[in-house]
Amino acid sequence: MNKKQCSIIPFLIFILIFSLCFSVSCKPAEETSNEEIDTEESQGEAIEKEDAEIIEESNEEIDTEESQGEAIEKEDEEIIEESKEQVPLPSAEYITGLFFELINDRRITEAIDMMTNEMAGDDASKQAWGVHFNAIKSINVQSIEPYNEEQWTDAKEVFEVTLEAYVSSEAKDAPIPYYGWHDNPNIRWVSVEKDASGFWKIAALATGP
Repeated sequence: MNKKQCSIIPFLIFILIFSLCFSVSCKPAEETSNEEIDTEESQGEAIEKEDAEIIEESNEEIDTEESQGEAIEKEDEEIIEESKEQVPLPSAEYITGLFFELINDRRITEAIDMMTNEMAGDDASKQAWGVHFNAIKSINVQSIEPYNEEQWTDAKEVFEVTLEAYVSSEAKDAPIPYYGWHDNPNIRWVSVEKDASGFWKIAALATGP
């Protein structure tokens, strides 16, 4: 072995030792890096799972609120339906008295609205009724008595109504002078009929039975 070869051997040994040390030091770093990546992935999966659970809980809360809303609406509908069944509609006698009360209070349009379509007629007929009722300065019910009850039905009743009425002097020139109103008391036979909704309406206003 010459001097040149002897000088190379220590160099090779140095290189070998350095390589071993480098590989040993790098391996833990790689493992640490891999562990960090695994940890980050696990944390990411945990966050996604937590988000999914939060969304699921939110959906359940929404479903619960919708169910509660539907239950409240159904309960309100039932209450309204029960109220309709419990509160009776105004009687035919009450409607008869209210009709003349509206005329006396000058609420002519409302009085005409309480008449059946057949009695009120078309717009021209309603206007004529309006002229008639406006000519009445005052009208008050003295009594309301059932008339011919044996002929009553579930949808029709008749009353004999005694009235005290005062009409404008201008009504003397009406097609029927004073629209048929004379010295008090004035008696009218009022027919009342139910409409399709079950409400009583004034169907006829006659001077005789």
